[in-house]
Amino acid sequence: MQICIGAVVVAGLTGCERRSGMPAEALEADRELRPVQITHDPHIVLHEGRRERAILSGPRMFQYETSDSTYSVLRGPEGDPTTRIHVQLFSPEGDSSATIAADSLLYFAREGRADAYGNVVIRTADRELYSEHVVWRQSDRLVRSSRYVRIVTPNETLNGRGIVADEDLSSYQIGRFAAEVDLDEEE
Repeated sequence: MQICIGAVVVAGLTGCERRSGMPAEALEADRELRPVQITHDPHIVLHEGRRERAILSGPRMFQYETSDSTYSVLRGPEGDPTTRIHVQLFSPEGDSSATIAADSLLYFAREGRADAYGNVVIRTADRELYSEHVVWRQSDRLVRSSRYVRIVTPNETLNGRGIVADEDLSSYQIGRFAAEVDLDEEE
C-alpha cells in the first residue's frame, strides 16, 4: 500500500498536467517540492468570526511548506480539461456574493489570498468577469488582475487591461478599456 501512495505522489509531480496560466516560479517550486499532504475532493471553509466567508473546492489539493510560506494548490487531474476549481464567496451578512471558477488556484492561508489561474470566471447576480488570472484577498474583499479582463452586464460589455473590483463586482476600476453599450432607442 505504501508503494501505491508513493506512485501517486510521483505521478502528481512529474506528470504532464495542464496548468494554464500558472506563473513559472510556482511551476518550478511545484516540481522541486514534495507536497506535505495531498487531498482528494477538498472542501475548505474559510470563516470570518462565526460566519462562512468562502468555500474552496476542487478535485485535488496539494499542500506545500517552505521556510517562509505554506500554500495549497488546487487543480484537476492531469489531462482533464473539464475539471474546474470553484470558490463560493459570502457577504458579511452571509449571503452568496460571487462564485469564482478557474483551472487552478493557489491559496495562501496566512495571507488569506487566492490566486486563480486559467479561464477564470467570476459570476454575481448580474455580472460576469472573465480573465486568465485574478487575485482575491479575504481581508479587503477585493479582486485584482493586471491582465486582460472582460466584464459582461445585461447592458454592456467592458474590455480592458487591469482591474480592481469589489468581490461582488458592484464597483470596479478598469485600466485601459473599451466598452460596448446597448442603448434603448426610445429613450
